Amino acid sequence: MILFRHELRQGWRSLILWTAAIAGFMALISLLFPQVKDQMASINGLISTMGAFSDAFGLGKLNMGSFIGFYTVECQSVLGLGGALYAAILASNSLAKEEQAGTAEFLLTHPLSRASIVTSKALALVSQLLILNAMTLAVVLLSLTLMGESAPMGQLLLLHLAYLILHLEFIALCLSLSALSGKRRGTGLGAGIGLVLGFYLANLVANIAPGLGALKWLTPFAYVDGAEIIPNGSLNLGYVGVGLVLSACSLGVAYWWFGRKDVG
Repeated sequence: MILFRHELRQGWRSLILWTAAIAGFMALISLLFPQVKDQMASINGLISTMGAFSDAFGLGKLNMGSFIGFYTVECQSVLGLGGALYAAILASNSLAKEEQAGTAEFLLTHPLSRASIVTSKALALVSQLLILNAMTLAVVLLSLTLMGESAPMGQLLLLHLAYLILHLEFIALCLSLSALSGKRRGTGLGAGIGLVLGFYLANLVANIAPGLGALKWLTPFAYVDGAEIIPNGSLNLGYVGVGLVLSACSLGVAYWWFGRKDVG
């Protein structure tokens, strides 16, 4: 618990900044909707015929004249991509920073097993992403109340649950990168950011090119695609299952590699 609290104390500034940025943007988007609702409704049909651009972001599957449709499209890049980048930056530095700063040996002189170190750091990462997602949802709900707008609560909560799952998957993936990168400064961070951007691009490509639909099984962004979740009213359990397996394997790599490596 000491290491867990230490990790939270170290990360509180970045948590506040990222939460303020993401929650602030989502609140702004929510407050903007009443101003553009009529325009979005009038061009809804036109948007769905915009070819590759429409396919990439699933615009043809959503009613842009409704709050949930408009919100879902904006959520992909702000909460989805933004939150994934935050998760990657945090997790890819989590274990590697101890070796890079020369504090790993000192940490291991304490009565802590290597597995407990990984567990404490993982729990701190999860806690920070839970706070970010909870605060973002709270701010959006407050914005809806202030502007007197209604939204299907079940769909809104389901969408936010999907993005929380996405962020947790990237924590697992990038924690393993952090364990593998070790003293090579910036390697894990660069790989983590590259992984997020690469997976995001792969999802866009899979949406545009029907022949590359198999890519959706490889990118976590496809597992939580709001353009599929909102019309269907549910998560794709097949995708979620793949994500859970991938996360479990990634965490296993983090535990295994950090447990056997020489940190001296």
